[in-house]
Amino acid sequence: MFISAGAPTRSFRTARPDGQDWLIAAGKEFKPGDPEQQRDAIADLRAWLLDCFGIQALSHLWTNEDFRPMDGVAFVGAATASQPDLLVATGFEAWGLTQGAVAADIIASTILGAEHPAADLLRANRVRPLAGGGTFVAENSKIAAHLVGDRLLRRKVVQVEDIGPGEGGIVSKKGEQLAVTRHQDGSLSAVSAVCTHLGCIVGWNATDRTWDCPCHGSRFDESGKVLTGPAVSPLAQHAWDPSAP
Repeated sequence: MFISAGAPTRSFRTARPDGQDWLIAAGKEFKPGDPEQQRDAIADLRAWLLDCFGIQALSHLWTNEDFRPMDGVAFVGAATASQPDLLVATGFEAWGLTQGAVAADIIASTILGAEHPAADLLRANRVRPLAGGGTFVAENSKIAAHLVGDRLLRRKVVQVEDIGPGEGGIVSKKGEQLAVTRHQDGSLSAVSAVCTHLGCIVGWNATDRTWDCPCHGSRFDESGKVLTGPAVSPLAQHAWDPSAP
């Protein structure tokens, strides 16, 4: 595996799942629920692959979410002080090959009742306001901006006529924002665009054909079913009425 030292971060590795050589490449990061950032990241990755490897066509394309703890290290161990037997390992920040291995070692030591030198550093129920306070304030300011800009100012709203076959977009209908998908046969389906976690407006992920929340990363399929938390409830169903204003 190779990873770049500069920004934006790019990486690539080889694989031989069927006896043939495959190249797996990862491009720069982008926020979920932001179609413009996603398009830019994919275009950048395509240009980089063409420039470095002469690759013009991609056989597969997908996106992934990596959760980033505010103080920069994973959460490993007991979920809470009152639930010592509920062990978690999350927040690897795209470094699962290293932090995942350490997490497995810590959890194994915990189960065996042994001390681990990194257990306190990665303690899952830690609170370190000095280490992550600045990031906490910055990220929550972005969430507030999404709540105001997307819900009140309706920055994501498009006209339903502008949604092409196989695409999705946010449409205002009867004063409500709906996540509308146009299928290949031209028919339309709609679910509420309001994330069931904390109420942010989702955005269309054209690569995976999902509705992604820009605030905390929840993902829903076209029908509104939860694919990735923290949301646990699906997006509300809506019957599409073309005659309604």
